[in-house]
Amino acid sequence: MTAPTAAPLPPVERVSYFDATGRAEAIRLTLAIGGNTTFEDDRFAGSAWPERKPTTRWGMTPEATVAGRTYGQSHAILRYAGKTAGLYPSDALAALAVDEMLGVLEDMFVQTGREYFIMMSHNGPADELEELRTKIATTVLPDWLSKLEVHLTAEGDHGHLVAPTAMHTYSVADVLLYTTLSGLVSMQLLPPAQLAEKYPKTQALYSRVHCLPAVAKWNADHPRKA
Repeated sequence: MTAPTAAPLPPVERVSYFDATGRAEAIRLTLAIGGNTTFEDDRFAGSAWPERKPTTRWGMTPEATVAGRTYGQSHAILRYAGKTAGLYPSDALAALAVDEMLGVLEDMFVQTGREYFIMMSHNGPADELEELRTKIATTVLPDWLSKLEVHLTAEGDHGHLVAPTAMHTYSVADVLLYTTLSGLVSMQLLPPAQLAEKYPKTQALYSRVHCLPAVAKWNADHPRKA
């Protein structure tokens, strides 16, 4: 007896977020890689947030609309986007491995973001500001990037955060790594030369995602703002 064919997943209809990259860019890129070129890229200025916030489900952004219903939480949306794009595995153990890396990248994002906020809120002398930037660049980031490099080395020759399966080569974890590192570069916390010199496997994966045709087109059509 032939197993019934699974119905296609409803596509993401809208992604709502600030007019910036931040927590929404991995979702947008995942949809683009999966060929969803019709979703509404709903962006709003930071000044509009006080008015928009009460209309959100959890008082947070990004949000996504699927089948007429709005959903929150960036990683939940990213996983669903990955399923629609073929970038999230159906195998439970492979999904666990992807979820692990999403958690690692979230921790990296939160810790670095906290230190960056402290730095940007600093009102002291310029040399103290530079000391805070140096702390991030020489202590916080190397700890995370070294661990990612060790992980990629242990994964072997396939060069991805999670081993490819018959269903996918890239995963949403690779996409999130790319957008996270892109943000660090744009904030001048991670010189590209340092990434290439000290973390070659991480740099190689970053470059491969960057060169994907859908990513290249998205970046060309949506110049980075933050």
